[in-house]
Amino acid sequence: MKNWKEIAEFYYLGLEFGFVTQLEVIAWADQIILDSDVPDNRIIDISLSGKHIWATKDALRPLFDDFSSQEIQRRVLVEFKNQLALKPQKAFMIASRFRDFADRYGFTPKNRELAASIEIALWIVEDKIDAGQEQEATRFLDDLLNKCLE
Repeated sequence: MKNWKEIAEFYYLGLEFGFVTQLEVIAWADQIILDSDVPDNRIIDISLSGKHIWATKDALRPLFDDFSSQEIQRRVLVEFKNQLALKPQKAFMIASRFRDFADRYGFTPKNRELAASIEIALWIVEDKIDAGQEQEATRFLDDLLNKCLE
């Protein structure tokens, strides 16, 4: 990622959807402070945001305008795929977070069509898990994420 805006946007979404930790975000801010002669007050606010994730998210928010970056959307989708690879038993939770991401932040026009089918995909994942077919559920969700990344 090239600049604070993109990094802040990614970290904000990462905190919201569970693929980065608050400690990672604060460590990033701390490193910027250490590397800067005169650190930006907004970065200091992130570093001092405390114990609550919502405070860290609030501190990140002034660094970016919206969630429109296609690079960020792509990186978020890759993180969902990474979560799925690391925790296939949590396919339903990951599918649910993926649906929430699509509902809240949208996608590029091409992916909006795919996002419309996420609710159905979530039911399919849930049905497969209920039937003891976790590997099929994981494969199905992975295929959907791959289509979004094409």
